[in-house]
Amino acid sequence: MQVTVRDLMTSQPPTVGELTTLEEATRMVLDRALNELYVVDENGRLLGTVSDYSLLKARMIKGDAGERVSRFMSRSMLLLSPDMKLDEVS
Repeated sequence: MQVTVRDLMTSQPPTVGELTTLEEATRMVLDRALNELYVVDENGRLLGTVSDYSLLKARMIKGDAGERVSRFMSRSMLLLSPDMKLDEVS
């Protein structure tokens, strides 16, 4: 049996809006022990991701908890089809 991307997907990934503050996003990551958050627009369209490391680094360096998470997100993403076989992913 071939393993597909769908077999490894999370059906309800953790998302935040692009206007979410660093404070709110950091709290979510810490409370739920997450590695990253998916940043979406008001229509639920994926805009980028922000890692736990990026959030904590931004908080330590910038210190402004009110900054928007969209400023620190990565827009470079690898998008895969759920039906893609795992051995095809590189």
